[in-house]
Amino acid sequence: MYGDPCRRPKYAGSIQAILKRPADLVTRRILADELEQDAGYEACPLCRGSGRNPVDDVASTDPLTGATVLWKYAGPDHPCPQCDGSGTVPDGLASRAELIRVGCDLEEHPFTSFIRTGDYDARDGVDEVWSAGFALLLREKSLLDREAYRYGWFFDTGLPVVPSGSHIWSTRYEAAGRIVRAIVSRGFVSGVVVPWSGWFDRRCDRCDGVGGVYNEADGSEDPCLVCHGARILPGLSSRLRTAHPIEYVRFTNKAPRHVSDSLGRGWTWSWPTPDFLENELPAVIKGGIMARHPEWVVHHYLRIPTEEQALKALSEEVLSRPADYRPE
Repeated sequence: MYGDPCRRPKYAGSIQAILKRPADLVTRRILADELEQDAGYEACPLCRGSGRNPVDDVASTDPLTGATVLWKYAGPDHPCPQCDGSGTVPDGLASRAELIRVGCDLEEHPFTSFIRTGDYDARDGVDEVWSAGFALLLREKSLLDREAYRYGWFFDTGLPVVPSGSHIWSTRYEAAGRIVRAIVSRGFVSGVVVPWSGWFDRRCDRCDGVGGVYNEADGSEDPCLVCHGARILPGLSSRLRTAHPIEYVRFTNKAPRHVSDSLGRGWTWSWPTPDFLENELPAVIKGGIMARHPEWVVHHYLRIPTEEQALKALSEEVLSRPADYRPE
């Protein structure tokens, strides 16, 4: 199965319940039960259910006679390397259900935060409770490594997927390295680190939002091969927020900076030189932050006490907008 199985219409009710109550683990476990109940097998995508090695005939030319010779690498009698000759593979529903359950168990574990960060005292020893937490953490990582790239069932965008951890607020490293990724928590994507342009829907660059491209040969208008006539290229917001309870978003090119001037000291997005205009926020977004936090406004300028508060305020303002919002 390719694509997120949770996007099937059958599970729409459970997904909506999770989106409305992200902190409720019961709704997530209910969805996991539904997925496991429907889990089964499907035809192997590599051999298309034949169970044989799917290598096609390869044509070559005999140097002596000039005749075309057909040969097979490994031959059709060898079993398929993906399904091992059975012709079927798991459809991914059972693994998806297990990932949700493991994430919920980690959320309820008393030492999850310490296990993820490694912030524990080895002198206390590792008892059964600690061992169970480490086992859950390793199982979550195993499922992500094995299934996320095999089925691509998170969101079909190609972003690397990593488990949740203490690194999610380490902005400097992420912004400097232009790291783009999705953070998974409790079986769903809960956070995203992307550039500003990758989050919002945007006008197609190839056709300039027209939906077609002028054909100089006959003067006609050919359909755009990038947006396929839609005129808009969907961003991660419209693709993710319909099936995942996104709790925060981090922009690699919208990091605030610390200033100290006559208005006071704090964090803001106003940049003094043209070299940093990429980091400037649109006026409507900045105005929304000011309306939410008037205590940070000094003579129409933002002065946010800490960097973490600035990042959280930007995330909250962006997520308060509709999924298909375009700041233009």
